Amino acid sequence: MKYIYTSYSTKDNLDLKNFLSYHDSYSYSLIKRRKNYWGIFLENDQKKIIGHCLVRYEVEDSTTFLLLAMVYINQDYRGHKLCRNLIKETIIKNQRKKKQT
Repeated sequence: MKYIYTSYSTKDNLDLKNFLSYHDSYSYSLIKRRKNYWGIFLENDQKKIIGHCLVRYEVEDSTTFLLLAMVYINQDYRGHKLCRNLIKETIIKNQRKKKQT
């Protein structure tokens, strides 16, 4: 399994043919259209996207919040603790981004 970070400004080469569900392709297009969204996609060994975690930043009263907008794992891959690992990887990525700024 491989985790792929995607945001509005990243130059990734995710092929739409590799998405197994509509949810994955919709979230990918949403990330590419909006600046306050980013996400991590989960790719299996056959280079197919089997899940993702879509997050967004929101600022309220000068405090920035990270909102988990959607977490999705393809039905065939559920029950393998992939969702937990995907959320954990998303939080780790967010902490790394905070340290860089």
